Parts: sequence; C-alpha cells; structure tokens
Amino acid sequence: MDDVTPDETLNNEQEEQNTTGDNGGDIVALTEGVTICDYAPFSEGSTFTYKGDAGEYTINVLSAETINGTDYAVLENSLDGSVKYYNCENGIYTELSYVPNPNTTSGPDVAEYYIYLQEDMAGESWENDLTNEDQHIVTYLEMEPYRGVNNVTYEDVIGVQVKVIYGPHSQPTSFDNTFYYWYAKDVGLIETTNGNIQLQSFTIN
Repeated sequence: MDDVTPDETLNNEQEEQNTTGDNGGDIVALTEGVTICDYAPFSEGSTFTYKGDAGEYTINVLSAETINGTDYAVLENSLDGSVKYYNCENGIYTELSYVPNPNTTSGPDVAEYYIYLQEDMAGESWENDLTNEDQHIVTYLEMEPYRGVNNVTYEDVIGVQVKVIYGPHSQPTSFDNTFYYWYAKDVGLIETTNGNIQLQSFTIN
C-alpha cells in the first residue's frame, strides 16, 4: 500500500502487476474488470484527499460498476456524496456523470461523457460538448518531468488546459473561462486552478 503525505518525495517505481495487453505502457493493471492506468490508479479502497476554495474533501474509490457493457471505477466525493465513473481504456481517460435532463424537469438524469485526458496528444486539442450545450476545449499542454505540489515532488506530470465556452455552437457567448489541470503518473490529479485545488495526501491499494 502506498501512502504519500506532504514533505515526502514521490518516486514512481511502483511495481506493475497483472499487466494487460500493449497500450503504450499505459494500462498497468486490471482489477475486477476495471482498467487501472498510469494517470488513473483507481483501485478499490484507494483514497485521495484534496483541499481548495470549498474546503477539504476525500475522493473514495468504491466497487467497480458495469454500465452499458463498459467497466468503470466508481469515485465518491466525501464533500457532497456525489459519484462519478471513470474509464481509461486505450489511453482515453473518460469521466461519466449523470446530470439533469435539460429538456424536462421530471425525467431521469442523463449520462454525460467527458474526455479529460488522452495519451500521446501533446499539443493537440479535443472538444467535449456538454448536455447544457456548453463546450469544453481541452488542450494537452506538455509533459513536465517534475512538479511540486504541497511540498511533494511528483514525476511525469501532464498539464492540460480546459477552455469553457458557454452556450451552443450556433450562439456561443463571448465570455469564457480557462482552467488548468495537472495529472501525475501513478497518482492522477494533483492540482487544478478550478477551485484552487491541491492534493494533500493519497493512499493507493
């Protein structure tokens, strides 16, 4: 079990076990049907504690679930109890959440898929069209060999820029927000300017 707290240096010599297939070295394990990848080590029982403008909270990795034939890691936020689902097959890191249907106030929530990271896409951009018609343009900025966050030095860090454009393609607003996210190998998200969130500690089972 790996437990990392501030004032330590993280080394990424984590032993790879149950390696599956050839995916550029990205897939490192398969746990109960869920693919565990370099930048999404979401094995059941793992925890990630963050602190930002909204306070401190912990992301808990629950039992995996299969949705429409695809296996997802299930992550629960201790701050509000919200749950999101993650998959990282083929180097495409996808977040699935359920959001209110914009076309009705009484119908069930609808699934919303969001690609937040892609391997081997340095300098490239891709777009997520959200249910509320906002657009999120994600750009893979660079790979940083090291990045320090909260007195911990992380290795092999990917930085991405997310530009949020409000409104549909036909009538986008002139107002937009830009956020930055950093993901470390064998850890996942370590920092974002969206809410000024930083990783405080984590335990990976």
